[in-house]
Amino acid sequence: MIVKLDSKLQHEAYRLNIDRKGIAIYASDRSGIVNALASLEQVITGAERKGNAFLLPVLNIEDKPQFGWRGFMLDESRHFFGKEKVKSLLDWMAFYKLNKFHWHLTDEPAWRLSIQKYPWLAQVGG
Repeated sequence: MIVKLDSKLQHEAYRLNIDRKGIAIYASDRSGIVNALASLEQVITGAERKGNAFLLPVLNIEDKPQFGWRGFMLDESRHFFGKEKVKSLLDWMAFYKLNKFHWHLTDEPAWRLSIQKYPWLAQVGG
């Protein structure tokens, strides 16, 4: 697999080329690489399997986001889902190329979650 930066592409844009020689990704920046890898994962998920290998189609994808803000909000102010659920949601966000995660932790102007590094936050803010 070849991964190269291409300054001519817009922010988060990428080109994904799959042919008999291999896989090539050209991206504007790190975000573009992540988006290209998400597309590659989607192609592999739908690909035919032959033994331990995947039969990938020959394709060229040139893509860029239509909107700069593509997000998901998780509201845990009344029910905490836990670390594993949040990590799973972040993985799904990457799969669908969402780029903003809004984590709603409190409904009140007070902070009630105890953080050992910032003990006064819960004592004064709560």
